[in-house]
Amino acid sequence: MAKSILAWSKTGGQFYREIGKRENGRPVRFYLGVDESQALARVSRLEALWNGVVTWWNDLNAGKAAHTEFACWDETTLALGRAIGRGEWSVTLEPPRLDTDSLAVWLSPLRIYFPMIQVIVADPSKAEEGNQALKDVWQKQAENEEAVHAHEMRKIKTNAAPFGGKVVTRETLHDALDAYKAWIEKSFVDIEGV
Repeated sequence: MAKSILAWSKTGGQFYREIGKRENGRPVRFYLGVDESQALARVSRLEALWNGVVTWWNDLNAGKAAHTEFACWDETTLALGRAIGRGEWSVTLEPPRLDTDSLAVWLSPLRIYFPMIQVIVADPSKAEEGNQALKDVWQKQAENEEAVHAHEMRKIKTNAAPFGGKVVTRETLHDALDAYKAWIEKSFVDIEGV
């Protein structure tokens, strides 16, 4: 028979599961309720949460950005774990005082690494404002990279042409038409747009 992943707390009067550690090395106990089938469902989500904590820490550590020596619970992830222990599917967190862009950056890994529980902030409009600002930044960067790529591809094609070479690209008819439109506007339209 397989070992049970749940334990019963006589003093707490409910099932619990110890998983992971705090930064000080002490284990963390999550209470999961009195119904065993519900507790088993909650513990699987809790284990998925812990796996997210470990994955996040590994990613941070690989980038030399981890703030601890090992994967461990912090106040935010503990709040997520306790909400799961209560059977909740979403949790409202009070984020640190941040500007809207920083709030979006703070919220992003919580949503990426912990899809088993929806993370909500008290003022979602600020998070959305930050998301939009960052989306605009990345869109502008993508456009700049596409322009650089198009310019480099034109240089490569020009350099290959005298040698009878043809360079196969992934550019589409739409890309060609956009480039032609830009050339027409640049060549034949004056500053006033006529």
